[in-house]
Amino acid sequence: MYISTGLPVSTLDSGVFDNFDQYWIIYPELAIALFSLPFRLLTEPSLVPLRAITLVFGFILLGAAFGTAKRLGGYSAGILSVVVVELSVTFLHGSHLARTDIIAAALCYLSFFLYTLNKERLLLNSFLQGLLIGLAFENHAYAVIFGPAIVVWYLVDRGLAALRHRDFYACIFGGLSGVALYAAAHILPNPESYAALQKIAFVGSHEPPILSFSLQRILQHTSDQLIFFSGVASPLPYFFAAVSILLLRRRSYYPLLAACLLMASSFVLLLGNLGHYYFILLTPALDIMLACALVDMWRCSGTQLIAKFLFAITLGTYGASLYQSFGHLRMTAKNSYQDFLRVNQELGTCIKPGEVIIGPQTYWFEFFKHTYYSWEGLVYYRRYKPDSSLDDAIAHFSPNIIIIDGHFRIFLRDPKDHERLFAHLAVSKPALEHYLQQHAEHICGIPSLDYGMIDVYRIEQGTPPSAIDDKALPFSNESPER
Repeated sequence: MYISTGLPVSTLDSGVFDNFDQYWIIYPELAIALFSLPFRLLTEPSLVPLRAITLVFGFILLGAAFGTAKRLGGYSAGILSVVVVELSVTFLHGSHLARTDIIAAALCYLSFFLYTLNKERLLLNSFLQGLLIGLAFENHAYAVIFGPAIVVWYLVDRGLAALRHRDFYACIFGGLSGVALYAAAHILPNPESYAALQKIAFVGSHEPPILSFSLQRILQHTSDQLIFFSGVASPLPYFFAAVSILLLRRRSYYPLLAACLLMASSFVLLLGNLGHYYFILLTPALDIMLACALVDMWRCSGTQLIAKFLFAITLGTYGASLYQSFGHLRMTAKNSYQDFLRVNQELGTCIKPGEVIIGPQTYWFEFFKHTYYSWEGLVYYRRYKPDSSLDDAIAHFSPNIIIIDGHFRIFLRDPKDHERLFAHLAVSKPALEHYLQQHAEHICGIPSLDYGMIDVYRIEQGTPPSAIDDKALPFSNESPER
């Protein structure tokens, strides 16, 4: 619809958000404009062009990583940083998922690269550093972790003398300009709708842990993030790289190290929910630090015993982490796209033309001519109508078809389960199972490599709502004002 109307919305956004005036103001216009480019030449939507856009920004991110590491540690560090970043699990996932995380990451790491280029302290360069981070925030709010990072880079690199230089304030002004653009595009057109939609979509699920003012909550979230991070990369090589920078007193790397520490802390304290795709914002900085440290330790290993020891242990732990990455590489090597096409074809044989569907957004590409709702709308509806049940939410969308795959099942939770992981989009598993038993027919099950078992249910229309208490899940208790 963006191409035909100029508004950054689609049919997937209907059902809840479109109850608010100018509801499209919460969507990232820059990313949607970029994602729309290939579709201006196509007659039908397809997943491949979307992933091509993110791949382009993946290459931009690699270029920024190379440039930053090269300026800090030389050509070898630049080359190694590209290798380390592109072999990371977060890059393997983030560079081809049709999400805005990689766009925000590319813009922010371009900002870091511009800083390393700006030895002449040009005001335009510094302004662009801040502006890029501001634009990244428009693409993804979690880019906020780069704001403090660029400031601390200035301060650690130059000390308090940075406060006396105009280029520091040009960077701050650039960042504020980006924030002002965000406010002009998203808040000022309709502050009431913006506040209400933020409450439905994010408040209660994406709240920064630091705002809980609870040490227990912060420590629990830190533990959750560390466990989640360990599933995609080992933190050990980054730890030993940081230790080597401190023990070998590589002051030229101190700004990068300080930025990494602050970004990691901000990641834990400001990011209220978990997702492996968010790590693309953090891990490239760690990978650049690791590459620079490895090259530096190798250069010093012939003359300093401590450098030789640190090189061996850092390389060893990174090798173990890389082995984990190769496991993901083997998974990626499968022809996932052919599996995606096969799944969509089989779904097409189960679902009748014109049927209303609710399910994962993944399969919209096959059914874009249908009325297709995201299952996340069930969660948003209950935040919009706090006294409603899951049955009420399903009745609101009135689907003929419900699709449940492996990704959807991650968010199916028992109300008695108090685990916070994935609770931000929790749907009551007992309530949904009861509803399906009472009102739906299982019409097909499709096994797949990437999406798990895909079960398709046809809803019997006109049946009365079932009665089951599913109020215990963490939904908002207040209905936002229109």
